[in-house]
Amino acid sequence: LMLSDLTQGGAATACRRFYRQLITDKRIEAHWLAAQGQAGDEAAIASTWPVFPSLMAWELAKRWHLPSRLVKHAKVRLNENSVLKWVRHFSPSLINLYNIHEGMSFRLATRLPEQVPIVWTLQDIWPLTGYCGCNAECEKYLSGCRGTCPQAEKWGLAFRAPEREWLERVDKVTHLPR
Repeated sequence: LMLSDLTQGGAATACRRFYRQLITDKRIEAHWLAAQGQAGDEAAIASTWPVFPSLMAWELAKRWHLPSRLVKHAKVRLNENSVLKWVRHFSPSLINLYNIHEGMSFRLATRLPEQVPIVWTLQDIWPLTGYCGCNAECEKYLSGCRGTCPQAEKWGLAFRAPEREWLERVDKVTHLPR
């Protein structure tokens, strides 16, 4: 099972190419699952939250002065739960993760079935940092993303401070039962 956050963009293009190669080789059964994206784009789309309710939630968050992070957090959790439901449906023997940082969180990697091996194809360094997808010469991720993030808000909303996120990821990776 190939798993990506979207059906568009660089990582999705790489995922699509690999998926097409796998299905061309008739000896391998492969499925591509995306959290969000265009239907009919070769991938099964996991998210059940359509665009209109998503836009309404953003508008309500602004009007009620709720932090946009809360709305994004809710959408990410919905995407992750939908993806997990589809993963159970496919019963894969291997999961190949591509980018998951647009529509899901690092937490998804820890929620996938323990008995299924995971290969994570890194399209950027997001899984290794506390926030960014490209370090742009910042080396703070090597020692914990401490201090002020030089890329704050350049990669969209962050759920928590980069240092805290980095520590959370390190903790999750060291406790993976694989």
